[in-house]
Amino acid sequence: MLREYGLDNKYVTTDDDTVYQLLSKRALERPDELIAQFKDPQTNQWVDVMAGEMLAQVRSVAKGLMAIGARPGTMVAIYSATSYEWGVMDFACASIGAVSVPIYETDSQKQADSIITEVQPAIAFGGDENHTHTLERIAEQVKCLRHVFNFENGALEALIDYGESVSEDELDAAIGRVRADDLLTIVFTSGSTGKPKGAMLSHRNFTHIVKNGYEILPEMLYDAPNRLLLFLPLAHCFARYIQYVAIGGYGVVGYVPDAKHLLADLCLQADVLARCAPRIREGLQRSFPEGRRRHSRAYLRQCRRPFRLLVEDDVGTQTPGTDDANQAFVLYEHRGLVLPIGPWPEPAVSRVWRSADQSGPRAFLQWHR
Repeated sequence: MLREYGLDNKYVTTDDDTVYQLLSKRALERPDELIAQFKDPQTNQWVDVMAGEMLAQVRSVAKGLMAIGARPGTMVAIYSATSYEWGVMDFACASIGAVSVPIYETDSQKQADSIITEVQPAIAFGGDENHTHTLERIAEQVKCLRHVFNFENGALEALIDYGESVSEDELDAAIGRVRADDLLTIVFTSGSTGKPKGAMLSHRNFTHIVKNGYEILPEMLYDAPNRLLLFLPLAHCFARYIQYVAIGGYGVVGYVPDAKHLLADLCLQADVLARCAPRIREGLQRSFPEGRRRHSRAYLRQCRRPFRLLVEDDVGTQTPGTDDANQAFVLYEHRGLVLPIGPWPEPAVSRVWRSADQSGPRAFLQWHR
């Protein structure tokens, strides 16, 4: 016999619980708090985005969408890998009631054409030159598609320029008309068992599980700051959900387009929470020396290896710690420390970590040869 377990709703959503509200509420409360990071394609360094800065950018982009004709119910196609620009566009569309229609970045022109022909978007965004050229070819046949932008070629900046003709009062009025039961997005199935089908999801479909998640798992999702390394495609509902959880719950979203350099990205992100399928976890294990052997189910461990522990005080003086050839490191906070993951090139210094409350001296590792 099938047994079913469930919990009563801890939070009852209201008409004001929209996706945009997750960002705006946090940004108004803590405008100077880090909310997102992305890699600069030129320097390959992480760029920090504060909550107030992201909200201002979302509002400016939303005004640009309004200036080129976006209204409640207007379809906006997004054909791109996961990126910070994708996230901004997601919240901008949500703010004014436009409906985002994500297309997997791996979809072919035929698949993208099928989705666009069905939903008839007025605006579309490509993640790079290839995606944008595909959209432009489709636009020649789908006459309703009037505007095609390229994230890599200044799409957000172009919209911000368009939006200068729209006042803050006009934007606030548009935001005020959006309700939780309004259509937020149309997400198409992958098509593995037949022709992809579009699922119509409202703001409440997402905010209900986000807000109840905060109540049911507060330590994991809301109370304690955490970092989310987001490499899942935002065309997938789960990726959208965990993005909303982090943005509304005082987390930091690290946007990366794929898992090709996941190990290096994890090295550069301390105290990171990476939601991933078992195949990703297994791939990380295989990246380690002797990584094919079975490890503890509790942690993703690096195999034991000699290291030198260095401690740095507030003025930058480094003193050697105690050598320990039997220590293993884990992905997340354990016993009061946020521990790094490796290996790094030799000789190398790891990402620093601190105690869980961010106090005490910084410590980092230097591997022996």
